[in-house]
Amino acid sequence: MSLCIERLRDDFERPHLDDLLGVSFLGRDGEVIHNPDRPYLTGEELSDLPFPFYSDRVNQGITHNVVNTSRGCPYECEFCSVIENFGRGFRFLDDAAALALLRHTIQLNASPTRVGR
Repeated sequence: MSLCIERLRDDFERPHLDDLLGVSFLGRDGEVIHNPDRPYLTGEELSDLPFPFYSDRVNQGITHNVVNTSRGCPYECEFCSVIENFGRGFRFLDDAAALALLRHTIQLNASPTRVGR
């Protein structure tokens, strides 16, 4: 569970968020507070992320899946938001994690709750 969610669970009305990187919130006086950005995840951290989970109800409406095995891009295409969202440094899942994610996604696609099944 993320630190932000844990702090909201501990004190929903007045959570302590001042030291959480990458979080923006309304301060006690109503001012918008933008904490410094979090560093981007490394390839090792990407490989350790849990796979997506969809409830049966959500899975029923999914007709396509996207599998992301990398983040970041070294190029500066003016139409693209990848650098804004994921940074310039290119990181990717290790081979085992990428294959496991592909297998997981294929299994999701084979679910009998999918549209048209």
